[in-house]
Amino acid sequence: MRRRRIILAGIIIFIGVNYLLLSLDKEHKVDRLAYVSEWLPAFQADMKEEVNKPGVLAPIEENHLYFSEETGEFQEFLMEEGAEVQVGDPLYTYRVTNYYETVAALEQQQTKLNGEVQAVEGAISDMNRYQIPRSTQGTATADTEQPSIQIELPENPVEAAMIKEQYLIEKKKELSAKEAELSSIEAQLNELESTGDSITVESPYEGVVTEISTTLEAPLVTIAGKELQAEGELTEQERSRIAEGLPVHIKVDEMAMALEGTLEKIQKTPENVSIKGKSIYPFSVVIKEDEETEQQENQENKVEQEEAGEESNDTTEELLPGYHVNLSIITDESKDATVLFEKNLHAGAVWKMNDNGKLIKQKVETGLYMASMVEITKGIKAGEWAVAERKSQFRHQATFITPLQWYKFKFKEVVSGKYDGWGKYFVTGLLSR
Repeated sequence: MRRRRIILAGIIIFIGVNYLLLSLDKEHKVDRLAYVSEWLPAFQADMKEEVNKPGVLAPIEENHLYFSEETGEFQEFLMEEGAEVQVGDPLYTYRVTNYYETVAALEQQQTKLNGEVQAVEGAISDMNRYQIPRSTQGTATADTEQPSIQIELPENPVEAAMIKEQYLIEKKKELSAKEAELSSIEAQLNELESTGDSITVESPYEGVVTEISTTLEAPLVTIAGKELQAEGELTEQERSRIAEGLPVHIKVDEMAMALEGTLEKIQKTPENVSIKGKSIYPFSVVIKEDEETEQQENQENKVEQEEAGEESNDTTEELLPGYHVNLSIITDESKDATVLFEKNLHAGAVWKMNDNGKLIKQKVETGLYMASMVEITKGIKAGEWAVAERKSQFRHQATFITPLQWYKFKFKEVVSGKYDGWGKYFVTGLLSR
């Protein structure tokens, strides 16, 4: 029993003396070794923060046509619900009550539409003439007989060119709609002058007839456009940190299809305002049309099918209203960011290897978090090695030892000369301990 106590006391004294020596070793004469079992390099990756929401595809616009019994006696519908219609397709017929009043009303609409068409054509012409300077600031104003066009343009010429192009696309679309409506009015005038009492109303829109009113209640006909957008809902908390114009990744549930879009509009007021109820804000996402991306994906699919011995099918399934989608709203992103895993970080710092082969503690600044990855904005560069663990025995500027992972090396490669001076370093490592 006495012997055991003496041994125990000796062990305690030995440990205490060594701890005291290490504490008093201000000049670091006693080597401190750190055992590192795993290293991970900092690498580059695209980082992003996103909010994932369910959504559904819906028509971008619904157009309504109206009929007043004061203008005449309704005759019949010339299409059914669910029918696809093109611009100029007949929708319904009616018999006019007063020929001269109807002609005057149609001519008035014709004059109005002619003026609107000329105004849109003028706006397009003015914008085409406008030259974006190398340094754009303020607004772009086109001199014309029509009211001046005011468009906010950013200083970046590339962004300004994109806004100009988008403006022209929207105006050309508006011009097409006005011309279609004008064509419909002119056709009604010609038919009325020909028959004397009946008019066939043609569709000024392209799309699908989603509703007809057999009771002649307004609207008489509803036509949904073929262009689709994604729609979803935001909570009150999400609404405060999400803004219009953010990029959105769209995945269609029913099809293996990924699309890109832009958050175009967020409703400023919730669907229902209630003290006890939840505030829900609807939003819409415009789907981008990227023909090059689509062609590339189709080509890749074709190659995969050929390799698998399957018949190639170039027909792309059509997206339909009502298809459910998953929306990933990108609130922030960083391209080619320097990244580490969360397990590399320890209280705002990392243990990394310096140029002299020592273990040092390096303070870092972080950015975005994604999954288990963290963006490093300052303190470490891509390619530098960091410890993947945290141990109390790590010391700044300490020498470290790490296990040799033989399975990662092939002996023939080592001795072949691929690794210069391997023999020198091998012998140095053996003799240094």
